[in-house]
Amino acid sequence: MKNSIGKRKLIVGADEAGYGPNLGPLVVAVSAWEVHSDLSEAGFLSRVDDLFSSNTYEPGCTVLPVADSKKLYSTQSGVQTLESGLLSMLRCAGLIPQNLAELTQSCGNWPLSSKMPWYQSLEGQQIPVEQDPAEVVRLAGLAKTHLDTQEIELLRAQFYLTTETEFNKNVVRLGSKGQYLSLSTLELITNLLITFDGQYDEIEVFC
Repeated sequence: MKNSIGKRKLIVGADEAGYGPNLGPLVVAVSAWEVHSDLSEAGFLSRVDDLFSSNTYEPGCTVLPVADSKKLYSTQSGVQTLESGLLSMLRCAGLIPQNLAELTQSCGNWPLSSKMPWYQSLEGQQIPVEQDPAEVVRLAGLAKTHLDTQEIELLRAQFYLTTETEFNKNVVRLGSKGQYLSLSTLELITNLLITFDGQYDEIEVFC
């Protein structure tokens, strides 16, 4: 993609999950996309609109379920829909983790050493949990073809996960959970941008 004719710029998007619940980790994630320098935010969204859907996963679907996790997940439906979108897009960025440890090494900080039992039980967890790996490959192929056609490349995805104990300590230290969410989001974006230092004349960040 970097050899394509025309100037390129970097679009970075950040979002979180788990900010509202009383129990469970807070996850902040960022993704970095290379696009033509004249592509606006609206233009970017219009080019990927046909690829993503807020509907739950259906076998044989030709779009990827990528949307707000509250729309894609329920305790009744499980994590198959979330895995379909997330693991397929990670594969587009060259990330093919086989378990949570590999996912941590490639783009995150999974707290496998946490003393809380619900984290310790995940240490050897293989992924995907519910989705067929072959289906992840198929969906990733659809996504890659669509993005290539639109001259968009997903370069990187990273996340930071805050356990309940760490979250509470930081809320006390900073005075509010909003302060901690803002700080952790900006730190994650900063660390991501450092890896692209000097490669792009123009960078747009959306939180």
